[in-house]
Amino acid sequence: MNRMFWSAGLLACVVVFPAHAAPDQRLVDCDRGQSIQGALARADSGDTIIIKGTCAGGINIRKNRLTLKGVNGAVVDGQGKDAISIIGAVEVALVDLEIKSGRNGIVATAGAQFSLKNANVHDHATTGVSMRDNTSATLAESQTSHNGVNGVSVENSSSLTITGNFTAEANGVFGIVGPH
Repeated sequence: MNRMFWSAGLLACVVVFPAHAAPDQRLVDCDRGQSIQGALARADSGDTIIIKGTCAGGINIRKNRLTLKGVNGAVVDGQGKDAISIIGAVEVALVDLEIKSGRNGIVATAGAQFSLKNANVHDHATTGVSMRDNTSATLAESQTSHNGVNGVSVENSSSLTITGNFTAEANGVFGIVGPH
């Protein structure tokens, strides 16, 4: 009889506690002192982080299936650092953002996979979008401009897909450069 009672209790626990929570939307208002990096630390795969205001760069994304979506003219200001680094994370979406004033705008490495949509990536010391080490990206309805060297750099077995309108103009050397 004890064995039957224990089995029924275990079954009830499995039903009551689901394995995965539903994706969340998290609001980050950088003008009120909140940080994107803090929201990323609490985020789960599938979450969307809604960004308001002007946020400090140096953002590192290592979690899969995240969306960073700007509202009301949200800005990520690199402040001389790489504004956004995506390290090995896949299915990352950067949407409706202005990304400016970093060493690089977006740096994707270690097999990262991301999309950039409705974004303005500009005024970085080196490159607007730097893809290295077998990364892949889809850029849509976006632009890179006034970056010190390249608008977009695709290196080391990385791949780039451009859909819709994409502009790379007024960059120091090349708009888009790939392996030689």
